Amino acid sequence: MVNSTGDSMEELAALQDVAAVAARRAGAILLERFDVTPRDVRTKTGPHDLVSAADLDAERELRAELASACPGDGVLGEEEGETASRSGRRWVIDPLDGTWNFLHGIPHWCVSVACERGSEGLVGVVYDPLRDECFGAVRGGGASLDGAPLQGPPSTAIEDITLGGEFSARTTTDANAAARLVLAVGQARSYGSAALDMAWLAAGRLHAVYNTRHPSHWDLAAGTVLCHEVGVTVRRVGDEAAPEPRLLAAPPPLLSRLLEVLGGD
Repeated sequence: MVNSTGDSMEELAALQDVAAVAARRAGAILLERFDVTPRDVRTKTGPHDLVSAADLDAERELRAELASACPGDGVLGEEEGETASRSGRRWVIDPLDGTWNFLHGIPHWCVSVACERGSEGLVGVVYDPLRDECFGAVRGGGASLDGAPLQGPPSTAIEDITLGGEFSARTTTDANAAARLVLAVGQARSYGSAALDMAWLAAGRLHAVYNTRHPSHWDLAAGTVLCHEVGVTVRRVGDEAAPEPRLLAAPPPLLSRLLEVLGGD
């Protein structure tokens, strides 16, 4: 069986296995360093944008595993940039999504690994080392948690949903948009890991995800594949001309209702 990208389901399943092995090995490195000092931390774009030696070591492990298993594939990583692809495929990796949590002893962070061809996500794996949970999906083949199929969130009235995401705002516009949603829903939870939020959405632990912190492609690539496979729409909202618009993800009927609450978005 061949999916819309021309890849067989057997090939995609093999790529998912590669992603899961790489994510678990990177996760083992992070698990050894969690809640241990010193952490060798520096800032990147600002005081809240941090990178540690653990991030860098985990990314190197991911890159080594992917290069060994899939020579010729490109890699885009948060910490070490992009290497060109000779195969037409590219891996998009976030070695530690939730660095702030990791560095402050908050047990909510993960490893995110996706594979794509052009603009199409083929495979997504989000691994939570602390809970030893591995969320995986292949395009056209469904999503799973440690092999058990995922169905996405149940249909729920907006006033009863649990909205996950990151609501710390950089602008008044961001703050106002987040406030409108938080006031409309049953519960709102801000955990600090965009990739894990998306995985939990696919698993039905959350009903929707909203992120005002303008997540990057490596934060969302794997989670987007997971959500796609359970019928959840992932949409950029706000000013589409902005380099990093906000993110909203939910099943289509709920997405429409949330967009109404956002008003101009």
